[in-house]
Order: sequence, then structure tokens, then C-alpha cells
Amino acid sequence: MKSKKILIISLSALAVIVIGTVIIGQSGIVVSTGWCVSEGSGSVLWISNTGEPTVMKTGGKSNIFDGITTGDRILIIRQSAIAESYPGQVRVYACIKLSDGSISNIPEKTLDALRSLGWIE
Repeated sequence: MKSKKILIISLSALAVIVIGTVIIGQSGIVVSTGWCVSEGSGSVLWISNTGEPTVMKTGGKSNIFDGITTGDRILIIRQSAIAESYPGQVRVYACIKLSDGSISNIPEKTLDALRSLGWIE
């Protein structure tokens, strides 16, 4: 009887995870990791694991990036669609700091591109 309860609870938890994943996937929301570049004018960039920079837009929630600085490893919950500009732009719903970092964590090629565009010094 006890093992049957455990099986039912486990299957229920698995079902909730699968259904939640499908709902999130269909809603156009994804979870990503990368690094943060915070530049002087208040814009915050997400640098993907491939080194692509993307401006993070918050829809007016100014405190999403509190405590996050350049080079920090971050996890973001974001809209799946990224505007095709350079750097790209994406709406971010949440940003979580995974670990402290420094500008040396950002790929040099990415930093050079951002410098040439005037995003950073």
C-alpha cells in the first residue's frame, strides 16, 4: 500500500512537470543562462553561452537586475522571440544571479563588438 502511494505521488509530480513544460514551451517563454554586461546608461545585456549579446528589456520592472553586475553568471526567464537587431533585444520576466563574475568572463570577441558599437568602453 505504501509503495502504491509513492508511485502515485511520483507519477503525479512527473505529470505536473511535463504539463508545466508544455505550457511554458507553448507560451513562448524560455529559460536561458549566460553572463551579464551592465553598461552606463542603464541598459543590461545578456551574453548567451555562444557569446551573442542581447539587450534585456523588462517592460518597466526596474528592479529585475538589482544586485547583478558585469560578468555575473545569470539565469533568465525570457520571451523566446529575440528582435533581429545587433545587439538583439528580448523581453525578460525574471533574472537570477547564479554566481559572481567579472568582465573577464565575457568572451573577448563579444567585448570587442560591443566596444566598436559604443555599448561599452
